[in-house]
Order: sequence, then structure tokens, then C-alpha cells
Amino acid sequence: MSGAPGGKACRRTGKPAIADNLTASGNREPAVVPDSSGRSAPCGHATDKPLYAARSGGNAVPGQGRQGSRQRGRFKALGLRLARRFCLLTAVFFGITLVSFTVIHLAPGSPVDLETSLNPLVDPEAKEHFEKLYGLDKPLYERYILWVSKLVRLDFGTSFSSDRRPVLEKIGERLPLTVGMNAISLVLTLLIAIPMGCIAARRRGGWFDRSTTLLVYIGFAMPSFWLALLLLLHCSIELRWFPLSGLTSLHFESLDAWGKIKDVAWHLALPIFVYTFGALAGISRFMRSSMIDALRQDYIVTARAKGLSDTAIVFKHALRNALLPVITLLGLSLPGLIGGSVIIESIFGLPGLGQLFYTAVMTRDYPLIMGNLVIGAFLTLAGTLLADLCYGLADPRIRSGGPDKEDGA
Repeated sequence: MSGAPGGKACRRTGKPAIADNLTASGNREPAVVPDSSGRSAPCGHATDKPLYAARSGGNAVPGQGRQGSRQRGRFKALGLRLARRFCLLTAVFFGITLVSFTVIHLAPGSPVDLETSLNPLVDPEAKEHFEKLYGLDKPLYERYILWVSKLVRLDFGTSFSSDRRPVLEKIGERLPLTVGMNAISLVLTLLIAIPMGCIAARRRGGWFDRSTTLLVYIGFAMPSFWLALLLLLHCSIELRWFPLSGLTSLHFESLDAWGKIKDVAWHLALPIFVYTFGALAGISRFMRSSMIDALRQDYIVTARAKGLSDTAIVFKHALRNALLPVITLLGLSLPGLIGGSVIIESIFGLPGLGQLFYTAVMTRDYPLIMGNLVIGAFLTLAGTLLADLCYGLADPRIRSGGPDKEDGA
């Protein structure tokens, strides 16, 4: 016997439910409605499956399609953000080249003066010949337009030095050593500084935190060139553990492949240590401060209430948010691949890009100076763009253009 009409609506489908049936014993049974295949099933159970399946074309998990579209929307927002940043950074790049080109050419001294000032027999006609040879007889704006037209074709010009070699060729010879040393130093710094900062924040006030704090303050207070000179004095001259300067030994060509690798590593051990020790202080301190702020958040309290271990809380939940300031620091440290290498490569006598840049400045080699500055500007802007990309990967709120919003909120 059917119940009276006008029962409550189904809680899942929202449709009016058929009244429950009364059995012979007086108990109520769920009302049955036909599903899409014609079979009868209790209301709100079998009829739900065709509704979800109709949206996805098959067996689907409720909410899965909505999560997929939300994920695609986040990455689309990240792509648009990076495209806007790329256009802006391109304009900034050419602005940097304009300012650098103007300042360098208006600075006192020129390559013509360096070549003719010490020779009393040079007449004004010879100076005009040198200016025409170097292209310095044209107005400044014409020189810049000519230089930019070559730059877009990746032609950095010809060096003013006596060898008259292309600038890109001279930079290509020195670039692998400088980038390789700094890349190794950066990897070592991250492998040491991030765990050090996390452990110091987790055990704040303990012996490990105090000892690392003392080490960090020493690293901040000690100039890199002074540390390099101390290492050369004690480890190279007095103890003779490491070579004094250079990249390879005199018998380098007679060594086998493994011997050559060990010889180069032996010569680069002290410079890489100087790079790593200087960067370790800043990144570990930033990591400690950021991790302390992350451990005070409400979601960390919830994770502790669930009974998670301290290791899981620190390295699984708090680490991603704590990495955001470190990402900014790493993005801005890319220009130091050239700027910080000038002093260290000069002290250790390494044929890197920093030493080449110093020589170009002292000899007023304008094309070579601009080539190094272009690489520095490119690394600076690339670091900024890379930091934006890492922001989106580390924080979904940045990837989606704002905090996550639930449907209907």
C-alpha cells in the first residue's frame, strides 16, 4: 500500500520522493524509482549515478571534472601572468641597454686615448683614423641603433683588443667556467642552507640554532676577498693542500680522464668554498625566519592536532610556504654569477668571465663591456621571471591569480 503523496524531496537529487511502502509487518521500506536502465532502485542512490555519468560520458567521480577544470584554469592564469611579465621585462631589458650604452660612452677616457696618449708622434689624423676604425666618429644615437640592430641578430660586435676577435667568441670561452662554479656553489648552498634553516627553526633556542647563528654572523661579517686571501695563505702557501692559482696543473695533458677531473676539482675547491660560505649565511637565515613564521600558522596547529610528526609538519606542510622568500633571494642572486666572480677569479687567477669583464673595463673595450652587461641584464631579468614561475609552482593562490574560491562561495 502506497503512502500519501506530498512527501519530502530527495536530499541528493532534489526531486520529490515517492512515499515509502508499508510492509505487512508495518515497517517502512524506501520508495523505488526507475533508473536510466529501467531497473528500480531506492531513491537518491541508483538514480544519482546516471546524473554524474551523463556529465562526463561514463563512470565519473563526483567533483573530478570540476577539479580538472579548476586546475587548467590555474595554469592558464599562470601562463598569462608569465606572458605579461615577459613583455614588460623585454622593455626593461632594452631600457637597461640604453642607459648602460650611454654611460659607458660618456665616461672619461676612450680606447683611442689609451692607444695614442703614450705616443708623442701620433698626430690628429691618426686619432681620427682610430675613431673611424672603432666607429666612434658617429653620433651616440647612431652608434646605439647600430649596436641594437646587431644585438637582435646575436652579434655582439668585434673586440677593440689587438686580437680583434668577436665578442661572443671571447665570452663563450670564459662563460662555462664562471657559470659552472657558481652553479655548483648554488646547489651546495641550497642543499646545506635549507635543511639548516628548517632544523634551526624547529629547534629554536637550542644548541644547533645558536651554533648556526654564530656561523651565519661570521659569514656575514667576513668579506669574500679576505676569506680568499686567508685560504690562499694557510691552505696553499703554508700547508700546501691546494694549488695557489690557475685552473690546471703543468702536467694536465699527461693525465687520464679521471685524473683531469680530479685536477680541475682540486684547483676549484677553494673558490667554490668561498662562494658557498658567503651565500650560505644569507639563505640559511632567510630560511630560518620564514620557517618560524610558517610554523605559527593555523594549518600547522591543525596538523599537530591530527598527530603528525614534527618532521612531516616541517618538511611536508610548512616548507612550501617558507620557500617563497628564498625563491626571491635566489632569483636576485643570478646576476652575482658575473659580478661576484670579478674579485674571486682575480685572486685565484681563474680565466673566467669576471676577469674578462675587469680587463675590458680597464682597456675601454666598449663591445666587450656591453656584451658582459647584456649577459648580466639577461640573468637579472631571467631570475625575476624564474622567481615568478617558482612562485606559481610553490603557491597555488599565485598560480590562480588569487585565493582559491569554492563554487558558490
